[in-house]
Amino acid sequence: MPATYSNEILDNFLNELFLNINYYENWIQFRESEKLDGRTGN
Repeated sequence: MPATYSNEILDNFLNELFLNINYYENWIQFRESEKLDGRTGN
């Protein structure tokens, strides 16, 4: 079933993309909170 196979690939791709976006947003929030917390830092 090529259609099912391609849908599986698409699902995997979207899942990876979603995880990457989540990671990126969490990283940004972490950096922002670091700036706020460590005013005496950099």
